[in-house]
Amino acid sequence: MQRTLQRPVLLVCVVLIFSACTAAPPPLDSGSAPKTADSCHQPIERACDGAGCETYEVAVANTRRVARELGFGCLSGGTGSCGEFRFVHIANGFTSNTSYFDTTGKLVAAVHTTDVVDSQCHGRFTFGINVSCERIPVEGFCPDLPFPRPR
Repeated sequence: MQRTLQRPVLLVCVVLIFSACTAAPPPLDSGSAPKTADSCHQPIERACDGAGCETYEVAVANTRRVARELGFGCLSGGTGSCGEFRFVHIANGFTSNTSYFDTTGKLVAAVHTTDVVDSQCHGRFTFGINVSCERIPVEGFCPDLPFPRPR
C-alpha cells in the first residue's frame, strides 16, 4: 500500500511546484484598480512594491543576483539600451521581466510576460509609458549563455 500511495503524492508535488513557477501576477484589488477595463496596462506604480520603484542600479544588482540563483534556469538576462532608455531583462522560460529606465535611473516602464495565457492579456502585462524601440544588449547575466539580441 505504501508504494501505491507514493505516485499520487509525487504527482501532486510536481503539479504544485509547476503551478507556483507559472502563476500569473496576483489580481488587482478593486480599491486601487484604475477606472479602465484594460487590466493589461497599468500605471508604473503598480509594478513597484510598497517601498517604491527600484532604480536602475538596484535593478541591475537584483537581476544579477537572480540570474546567479537561477543558474541553468536563466535563459536570458542582462542590460542594454533602447533608444533614450536603458533596460534590465531576465527570463526563465516561464516568465520574463523587462524594466525600462530614463537617463536619471528612474523606472518609467516595465513588461511582464508569463506562459499562463489568459484571454484578455495573452500573458503580457505592461506598466508605465509605452516604450517602442530596438533593444540593444550590452551585458549578459546568465551563466554560460550569451545574451541574445531580443526581438
